Amino acid sequence: MIRNILLLLPFTVFSQNYIWEQIHDKREYSISGVALFKDGYIVVHDNKRKNQARVSYIDKKLNITKLIWPVRKLPFDLEAVVKFPNIENGLFLWKDWKML
Repeated sequence: MIRNILLLLPFTVFSQNYIWEQIHDKREYSISGVALFKDGYIVVHDNKRKNQARVSYIDKKLNITKLIWPVRKLPFDLEAVVKFPNIENGLFLWKDWKML
């Protein structure tokens, strides 16, 4: 028991130093995945309705810009995004645990 408490104590103490920042006041822009991209971040949103953001770009000042999906059929339920190093344009998106 004491071992478990000592193991978890650093996580509790150090995790409180992080500050959460609100990037938008609409739930549509809540984030389900983040990847470093150029001077900011590509983020994916877990949206399912037409005209809702699917992918956005966040700059270093936390300004968010909704990106246009390149094809007519929108993805449903994006979960994650990852940027693979040393691969040009190497961003991969996942939806329902399937890679797009």
